[in-house]
Amino acid sequence: VLYLLSGYTIWAILVYDVLSMFLFTTLALYVIWTFHRRPAWMNFLILTP
Repeated sequence: VLYLLSGYTIWAILVYDVLSMFLFTTLALYVIWTFHRRPAWMNFLILTP
């Protein structure tokens, strides 16, 4: 059981960066792809940190 938990821990640490990169890339592409559907003020609010 301890061996499985350590393997999962290593996997989770190494995969977290890749999964978060895919998530944020997908969200960014969605925002860009649907840019024309939103009013200009909403695009400004989304793109302003």
